[in-house]
Amino acid sequence: MKYEISEDVNKIRNAAEQGDMIAEYDLGMCLLSGEGVTRDDEEAVKWLKKSAEQGFSGAQHELGMCLLSGKGVKQDDVEAVRWFEKAAEQGDAYAQYELSSCFFEGRGVTQDDEEAVEWLKEAAEQGHTAAQYDLGVCFRDGTVVQKNDKEAVKWFKKAAENGDTDAQHALSSCLLDGKGIEQDEQKAGKNG
Repeated sequence: MKYEISEDVNKIRNAAEQGDMIAEYDLGMCLLSGEGVTRDDEEAVKWLKKSAEQGFSGAQHELGMCLLSGKGVKQDDVEAVRWFEKAAEQGDAYAQYELSSCFFEGRGVTQDDEEAVEWLKEAAEQGHTAAQYDLGVCFRDGTVVQKNDKEAVKWFKKAAENGDTDAQHALSSCLLDGKGIEQDEQKAGKNG
């Protein structure tokens, strides 16, 4: 069953107590935000973990975020990465992006730029806007990947179309300089 957050939290709690992984996730998110209930980060983590253990990727990602920040639980980068990996392997773009960041920073894992870029590509290909922009930066700067202005422009365009202002500025710079795209000062002004 799918429950809207705006529904009565008691109904969500009842379904969560019956083991419904979506309701467990929804209850955890209500508790994290204080929407419809008193905010309780520790209780939120308990429900997110129940949902995550049943394999719900959204809960796995959120649990990873809590572990990474120490929100409602003892901060633990290694455990956060473990949950990000579970969600990322199910195709969760947000978890793929966070996993990429962990590999870039060596947070909870051995620092590995190549692995980071692979997860970044996975997230970007699914439309994760920040991943698209970051991948564009990698191609523009030649970070881990071979410098490729056309590929950078491709990813900047995708992120810009999704409203990312940094990508819009980067695309504008490419248009002004004619890097990876035909120089066009008029279009550059529209994107910048």
